[in-house]
Amino acid sequence: PLPATLPPTGTCTFKAAATCTANAQETCFRDETCAEDPPPPRPWTPDGCSAGGVLTCRFCGFLHFPDCPPAPPPSLPSPPSPPKCDGCSWTLDYACPGEMPGYAVPGRKGIAKADGSECFNFCCVSPPPSLPSPPRPPPVPP
Repeated sequence: PLPATLPPTGTCTFKAAATCTANAQETCFRDETCAEDPPPPRPWTPDGCSAGGVLTCRFCGFLHFPDCPPAPPPSLPSPPSPPKCDGCSWTLDYACPGEMPGYAVPGRKGIAKADGSECFNFCCVSPPPSLPSPPRPPPVPP
């Protein structure tokens, strides 16, 4: 039977732990696949879904239930946001110094100076995934 008081839904996490019932031997983990084929209303299903009365929680690691999955890897921090440089469109006027693929000529106004600014470093030191198209040569007069 279910414990008198069910734990809050948030106690079932992707890392297996004894948090679904008052019994420390009854480990469970969050498993979204349990919601794909909702079980009939009962304390738990034979495959362990609805552990502790929570549909997306599955019992594991005791009795006939499958082994608990390994803990998920810690999430990686998000990469830093690029600086507010209007992309790297300014490189059409002031091309980055050095060898830049596709840039056979300086920008329309010359070469950028290595001033150490956030935008210079972002666009010229570690080029972003997509650079603006190189400037087109002026049309040849007839």
